[in-house]
Amino acid sequence: MIDVFVSRNEEDATELIAELSLSNYTTFCQSLISIEHLPFQIQKDFDWVFFSSSNGARSFFEHTTNAHAKYAAIGPATAKAVPFECDFVGEGTNTEEIARMFFHLAGSERVLFPSAQDSLNSAASFFKKDQIEIISTYKKTRLATALPEARIYLFSSPSNVFAAQEKNDLSKLNCVAYGTATAKALQDAGVRNIHLVSSWDQKEIAKDLKSLLS
Repeated sequence: MIDVFVSRNEEDATELIAELSLSNYTTFCQSLISIEHLPFQIQKDFDWVFFSSSNGARSFFEHTTNAHAKYAAIGPATAKAVPFECDFVGEGTNTEEIARMFFHLAGSERVLFPSAQDSLNSAASFFKKDQIEIISTYKKTRLATALPEARIYLFSSPSNVFAAQEKNDLSKLNCVAYGTATAKALQDAGVRNIHLVSSWDQKEIAKDLKSLLS
């Protein structure tokens, strides 16, 4: 049995793997979704671009070198995928509170939201409709996969939870969630034992996991 299953590809969890291995904990990394970047067109002028995921940032900048706007990211990991300095980077793991903070900062300015094709776009819901434009810059495909046996399952997004449900009963698993939206998806899947990471920093997440494993 492995110690931690991580619903991310190995290259996106290198610090986490390294920190856990220092304490002789084993990890198995596998994203349960595949990503396809999509062509897009922008119809409205905007002052801000808000990224709710690193995939959103990568897919956006694959087609746009610089939007000449202010950039905002849901958290530090997403900000790292933006090739320019962000004017707003969310702190903590409460995604609704981060979106609310950005809403108060942006005020009446116009905001572009690059997102997944099936995104809930919860951050955009705080704004008036004539203030925003939502564009689909990538789509996710669920990879129905039987999960390996592990002591802890770390889920990085609601989409990974939905994919895991297709071939697995999650209800009795010991799960850790990246953010409140992922925790909600786990709760809806019937999981009773849910822990929330204290930070999106991989070293801090490793500390959370070590505490649960010890």
